[in-house]
Amino acid sequence: MPFNATEYEYLDYFWPVQKFDTGLNKDIMDSIFERLLSMLELHPKVLMVCFEIHTYEATSTNKLISKLFKQLTNSLEKHYNSRMDYLWVREQTAAEGFCHYHCIVIIDAQKVRNSFGIKPHLDRACYLLVNVSYYFPSNCNYWVHYQDKDSFLSAIFRASYLAKNETKEYTPKGIKKFQGGRKKRSL
Repeated sequence: MPFNATEYEYLDYFWPVQKFDTGLNKDIMDSIFERLLSMLELHPKVLMVCFEIHTYEATSTNKLISKLFKQLTNSLEKHYNSRMDYLWVREQTAAEGFCHYHCIVIIDAQKVRNSFGIKPHLDRACYLLVNVSYYFPSNCNYWVHYQDKDSFLSAIFRASYLAKNETKEYTPKGIKKFQGGRKKRSL
């Protein structure tokens, strides 16, 4: 296990996740697992792409990110004729209202090979909304095969960053700190 790791219990198993002094949000972690597992029920291999969305204006709502993901989902699903899922988390470090979002998109890896397959759709969604931009961090692509435990562990470890409790404390009361697409895992 990496030096900056801890364990997270999900479905009676302990999974290595990133360690943070303030811990992880259980609802976000569970959502990450459910979304990845539900997509692996549909496709033998999926691509998880991590990226950030930045707003240029202070906002006390999530209207921009909701519109962006509606546009992005419609565009990707239509273009690739494939279902996708996503999760975004809002991070805000001060009460002034400037925030950014950490996001993951999960899609059929047989149709989308890497973040370059998502980039033009993300360009268009950001262009249509104006006051947002995006950023792909290094190591943003994770290919997960249903028979490859290591690929699943790597994706979960990377995505666990979204569940950190830090930088979510200034989110206004009553505003969602995270939201995902429409996938629900059939247990």
